[in-house]
Amino acid sequence: MKKFTSLILISLLFILITGCLSAKSDEHSKHEHHHNEEKVPLVSDKKEVSQIDIGATVRNYHQDNITGKGIKIAILDTGIDTKNDDLTFEKGINFVGNNSKNFQDDNGHGTKVAGIIAARKNNKNLIGIAPESKLYIAKVSDRNGKVSYSDLIKGINWAIKERVDVINISLEFEKDNAELHKAIKKAYDNNIIIISSSGNIRFEGDTYESYPGKYKEVISIGMLNTEGTVYSKEFTNKHVDVFAPGEDLTSSYFNNKMTLDTGVSFATAYASGYASLIIQSDKEKNNSISLDTVKRQMKNGLEQGISNLSLEVFVIGFLNIITIILICGLVLYHLWFYFFKKKTIRKYPKRTVILLAIMIICINLIVRISIMLVNL
Repeated sequence: MKKFTSLILISLLFILITGCLSAKSDEHSKHEHHHNEEKVPLVSDKKEVSQIDIGATVRNYHQDNITGKGIKIAILDTGIDTKNDDLTFEKGINFVGNNSKNFQDDNGHGTKVAGIIAARKNNKNLIGIAPESKLYIAKVSDRNGKVSYSDLIKGINWAIKERVDVINISLEFEKDNAELHKAIKKAYDNNIIIISSSGNIRFEGDTYESYPGKYKEVISIGMLNTEGTVYSKEFTNKHVDVFAPGEDLTSSYFNNKMTLDTGVSFATAYASGYASLIIQSDKEKNNSISLDTVKRQMKNGLEQGISNLSLEVFVIGFLNIITIILICGLVLYHLWFYFFKKKTIRKYPKRTVILLAIMIICINLIVRISIMLVNL
């Protein structure tokens, strides 16, 4: 009897411990590494590359001929590589230097953002989220990636004048600015969807709030990992309206190359491209378009992995609780039988214990294996 009970307890403990360790391992992998956006690992350009598509929602839009066609997106960044085969634009302007006509990217960040949003489908390199959208490029950041409030405000006002549908701001300030907020409100009043970064996680526990992302007239973007779950726990303590993929995104670069990048800037670009798909779809259906309607559809489409994770955590947690109760129950019953009931009960209820243990073990194994298969 002792051997039998020990075997059951060991089996249950093994299932419980491995379940807890796997959950702990997943959490660790999501939160430990914070990539630097400045790293530029090159991607093979032997074939045209599609972007990460969690839940296949982008593919579904593309299959329905929703590719951002006719949607005007302003990118306020470091400019664009005007010679890149994957990138085309309607207009461009430079607010940083003396030559307003020279919006050539001399940093690379703006080119990456533009590629994620709207790289053309031309059998070369990358396909963006909204490959048929119209890009309006405002260079508001210098070659070192520095940007002033005044230049960003100029870029916003220019985008309003050009009557764009979406403004992408893959940058942030740590302090509020009244004039910047005024420009944001003006764009909002013109029914422009403004999408901005919530800010990268610079160190563990970093939860600083960034502007213009914190303004209520803006959709602030947090970052998902490649599994579609929140990249870092710090994002859950920041002002984030929508989470979008931002880890290991393929993006455009100089000399018609592609890079693999991670960062909230690129999650913001992904979100802007996705928003343009929503806007095109709603326009074709004659649906009303507002910040709230676009935000809601973005959350429904992009955050599927987060809701799935919540269910998974609940189920595993529930199973762990039941398993702990069973282990404690078996131990207590064994002690109770040994010390108090041994004289009155001649036979240990082995069959009942076996059936109960097998049932719990099987349920644990079936559920855990099912979750593993779903996540493959």
